[in-house]
Amino acid sequence: MNRITTHTVRILIAAVFIASGLTKVVNTHDFVETAKQYAPDDLAKAAVILPPIEVLLGLSLLLGVALRSMLSSIILLTAFFTLVYSYGLFFKGITDCGCFGSVEWLKLAPWAVYLRNSLILVGALWLQRQYPVEESIIRSLQHSQQSLQIGLGMIGAAAFTIAGLSFDAPLMNIPDKIMKLKGQALDNTVFGDLGLSADSTYALFVFSPSCQHCWNVTANVLSWKQSGFVDQIVAVTALAYKAKAEEHYLPIFGRQFRLLFYMSDKEIQELTSGYPDVLLVVRNQVVAILRGEIPSGYTYKYFGKEKL
Repeated sequence: MNRITTHTVRILIAAVFIASGLTKVVNTHDFVETAKQYAPDDLAKAAVILPPIEVLLGLSLLLGVALRSMLSSIILLTAFFTLVYSYGLFFKGITDCGCFGSVEWLKLAPWAVYLRNSLILVGALWLQRQYPVEESIIRSLQHSQQSLQIGLGMIGAAAFTIAGLSFDAPLMNIPDKIMKLKGQALDNTVFGDLGLSADSTYALFVFSPSCQHCWNVTANVLSWKQSGFVDQIVAVTALAYKAKAEEHYLPIFGRQFRLLFYMSDKEIQELTSGYPDVLLVVRNQVVAILRGEIPSGYTYKYFGKEKL
């Protein structure tokens, strides 16, 4: 019975780490954006290495390789994540831990995050007692163990490569709430308070001044008005970014926006998990939503799927 319990706990913890790592490794762009809410930009960029590490830890634990070392790493990493999350929650009001990237249905309430992390810590500490010395479950099969180590190394290399490729823009866009606004009347969405005219055409630019990619595509977004594709550009960002937006972003681009609208941090977190997003609004109707690589207004006007 104890053996069954041991294997069950080991597999469950491994599954959490594998799932957590995989959901982020294909979209480290959004994960780093979440990390920027907790830490300075340069430091937050280092978070790109965490998803591949989670995948490797989970796979190693699942396959029973170097169990005590893997468990020690999992304990330290979980404790670190919990401390960082607590800092963000209590000092900045951030509720999204980014643990499962952009997967909306895996996002947990704060109490659930603490419960999950506590269970992982308790389970990992208990497992360490079951493995008093460093060992691998397949230690008796030398050839198999070497093959596993080579396999894990190859998976690790692939995970780090994918994480690097998805740093600038997501390799996989997982739909979240903002993507569900297409076809809705703007007045019936969280943007209803903007007071935009129902007779005009707008581009709602949802961005973060901490997002380098947002800076890169701003010129393209502004060309939507310059090309006559839309009447006005409305920029939207989180209240947490107000100081950074006013200090760095507005002096360069501010005069070209109709207005810069600040939403509460909670509203932004619930709405979107990645930047930038552009909503094309025609006569109060959201007719298109673009994310990531935003084409210029001239390109989209003549080659885009949505016709005005």
